[in-house]
Amino acid sequence: MMDSGTYWINTDKVSPARQWEWLPGNGLLNSSYCDAITNATYKTDCLNGRHFDGVNGIYADGHVKWKKVSEISAEKFRYNAGDSSDWSPTNPHN
Repeated sequence: MMDSGTYWINTDKVSPARQWEWLPGNGLLNSSYCDAITNATYKTDCLNGRHFDGVNGIYADGHVKWKKVSEISAEKFRYNAGDSSDWSPTNPHN
C-alpha cells in the first residue's frame, strides 16, 4: 500500500491519473498526467505531490519505505512492458 489519490490506486493508474485515482506528484513528471482530475485540491496534489517528491509505501512484511514518484512511475512502465524484474520479491531494491 502507498500514498495515493482519494480512494486507491491500481498499478495501471500510476500514470496517467484518473478522476479518483492518482499518484501524488505525477505532475512533477508530466503535468498532463493530471488532466483528468477536475477537483482543484486533488489536481494540486497530483501535480505537486507530498513528502519531498515521493510517497510512503508499506510492504507485506510491515516495513515502510519512501520512494520517489519518478521511480514508481518508471517501475510501472517497465512492468507494463513485460519486464517484471523490479517487482520480484527477491529484488533487494523493492
